[in-house]
Amino acid sequence: MEKPKDYLMIYGTLVGLYSWRSMKYSSDTLNAFSGILAHLTEIAHPDSFFWGLPIAELNWSLIWCSQHSELIHRSGFPSWSWAGWQGAIHPGWPAEITTPHKYSTHFVAWKASKGRLELVRSCDSAQPNGDGDARLFRKQTVFDRISKQPLIDNVLLDDAASLAHAEKAGYPIADYAICDLSLILTVPASDYDYGPYQYFCAEINDVPCLVYSPYGAAAEAGYHYDCLEQLPNLASLGRERLGRSVYHHFLQLRYDADGLASRGEVWIVMIPTSRPDALDGLEIRRQRFVLT
Repeated sequence: MEKPKDYLMIYGTLVGLYSWRSMKYSSDTLNAFSGILAHLTEIAHPDSFFWGLPIAELNWSLIWCSQHSELIHRSGFPSWSWAGWQGAIHPGWPAEITTPHKYSTHFVAWKASKGRLELVRSCDSAQPNGDGDARLFRKQTVFDRISKQPLIDNVLLDDAASLAHAEKAGYPIADYAICDLSLILTVPASDYDYGPYQYFCAEINDVPCLVYSPYGAAAEAGYHYDCLEQLPNLASLGRERLGRSVYHHFLQLRYDADGLASRGEVWIVMIPTSRPDALDGLEIRRQRFVLT
């Protein structure tokens, strides 16, 4: 059977529809979806799934968000998976839905399995289409050089007990490109709003850009218009070029000194292809965390 070109959209659509269902027992969330996951494994996801997210596209599938409703955490499920929440979910996928690995992204993930760490997702730069990104993006940026930076390892999985706990709880361990982005939100760009996302005109290094995030995220974070604001601890999960913009997909992390990170909001930044200088001076660090 030929793999559908829009396989990520098929997966995301099914997850989105399924998330509207109400479970009598929260523990049945993934069990009730297992038949669909088995079918998806056969037609499009040979690497299978990890807590309901496709392993080969783990970076993209982590950027799901709420569909305008409050989510309630399910006990016994990790917070990073949509399965860990009760409420309507909007799944994450790239704008170029048929080519999710066209441009390289530094994101490596492991899971604890039988007392050791097992690699489940390697960096896009190791794939055939990962070469030549600098030409496609017109100018090399800090995101093209992240793999050469030293790794700051915050992970404290140094004994069998902690590995066993991580395995049971479903905690992945990931090597991210982390940055703190300085920007000015100027005005809402409501003409672009769609689904659960709210758009804003913004300036980064005096370069006009578009920024979007789930509805209410900016207000809840206390951001103001025409003021220099910080978006801290942004993990780069994907980037792509579409039309005249480069899309940078970020998941905001909240983490502690022990290397435990919980998921925050999703932020997507659209930078004009003609103005890569918007990222000039941006400092990125490679850090490894346990995502709880």
